[in-house]
Formats: sequence, C-alpha cells, structure tokens
Amino acid sequence: MKNFICLVMYFFFSATLMAEQSLLDRLIVEINGKSYSQKQLETYELLRTIAMGEEPRSGLPSSKSWTAQVEEFKNEMIVYTQLENDQQKLESFAPDSKRVASAEMALTNAQGKFPELDRFIRGRQLSEADISRIFAMLFRVEGYTRSRQQITAAKTQDENAFTRLDPEADWFLALAKATSYRFYTKAKDYVALVPYRN
Repeated sequence: MKNFICLVMYFFFSATLMAEQSLLDRLIVEINGKSYSQKQLETYELLRTIAMGEEPRSGLPSSKSWTAQVEEFKNEMIVYTQLENDQQKLESFAPDSKRVASAEMALTNAQGKFPELDRFIRGRQLSEADISRIFAMLFRVEGYTRSRQQITAAKTQDENAFTRLDPEADWFLALAKATSYRFYTKAKDYVALVPYRN
C-alpha cells in the first residue's frame, strides 16, 4: 500500500512539473482592457526587427533581451490601441503595400539563412496572413510615430528608414499617461514557450 501511495505521488508530481515546463503561451500585458500574450509579443518583436533591417536573430526571444522587449512591446501597443480606437486614424496610417511585401521577403530570406528563425516561425504556426497582419500593424505604429516626430521636430525623415518609438518623447509620455495598462504577474520574467507540434 505504501508503495502504491508513493507511485501515485510520483506520477502526480511528475505531471505537475511537466505541466509547468510545457508553457504554450501566457498573458503578458493588458492595455485598455485588451490582453496580449507572450506569443504575440515574441512574434511582433521578431517581425519588427526584420522590418527595421536589423540582424534577424537579435529579434528572437531570450532572457537577456526580455525586459527591453516587454517594454518596447507595451509602448507600441499603447500607440496601436489609440489607432484601433479611431477607425479614421487606423486607415490613414495603413502601410504602403510595397513596404509590407519587402518585409515579408526579408523574413523569407532570413528563414532560409537561419534555421532557428525558421523553427520559431513554424513553431508558432504563423500563416502568411498572420505575418502580413502583424507587419501591417507594426508599420501603422511606425507611421504614426514618424508623423508625431515630424510634427514635434518640424523636419522630414528618410521615407525608407524605420522610425523608432522614443518612449521619452513628450507626445508618447502624454499618451501613456492617458492609457490604462498593467503587466501580468511575472510578465517581466522570461520563460521559454514550448512550440506547437505539427
């Protein structure tokens, strides 16, 4: 009987540990009542890195870059939430289809060069439509950021250069102050997701 109880306890604790280790996704941040998950954050950050023309592998999630990625994502989703809440603004910052197509081509090329990047995309089960939608989303945020920076700086920028969001800009600080957001418990602690199996 004692052996049976030990065996049951062993399987219970093993199953609990396996469940804790097999994390498919988790919620990271909520902005104006809308929640975003780790999968969304990781995908957005990787595609943003590619759209910016930076080294693709630097966009993959890691414990080293996690805190910065969480903050960047939260900031950009604050901007995107404002656009989503104003249909006219959302449409006015629709990205140029050539920029989206160019970013998609850069992603395809990067997948061919870097197996870990290809595994990431396949593991997250991202369709071409998902990828196009995320690129469109991040280019909308970038377009809005560019317009605000041009208004405040009264200067034009290279149309092909990707404009980074400055979290210290007055316009962004005012927007962030007017936006309700919160991080979920342990959101800033990096935990690797287990990719979905095909």
